[in-house]
Amino acid sequence: MSAAIEEGDSCSNAECVGVLKYCAPEGCTCHINPPCSACDDNPLTCNVCMLEPGEVEPVLFPAMYTVFWPGGQTVHCCQSHFNGVNLLAAAMGIPAPDFREEDGHQCENCINEAKKGRG
Repeated sequence: MSAAIEEGDSCSNAECVGVLKYCAPEGCTCHINPPCSACDDNPLTCNVCMLEPGEVEPVLFPAMYTVFWPGGQTVHCCQSHFNGVNLLAAAMGIPAPDFREEDGHQCENCINEAKKGRG
């Protein structure tokens, strides 16, 4: 038997640190005839990622690799940025970093480029 999901619970999205809250319902008519359907149908929503419990965040920039730099930094990247990582390592005169094929993460470089308007 699973526990009920309540306001204040942690978001179910693995990479999110938000909590579930009820947002102000649109079209509330409780002042006329409470409780109204807008309030009855108001779902819990994460205050950070804005997803409802059980929803999965879409992967907009899928990573194909997780790259492990010698200093301990880990980066998720797409094929294009993976190629760039290898070129960077060669230009720096260091061995290409270790990597593994990835599934489920987003390319951190693509996300940063999209935030800067270059994506």
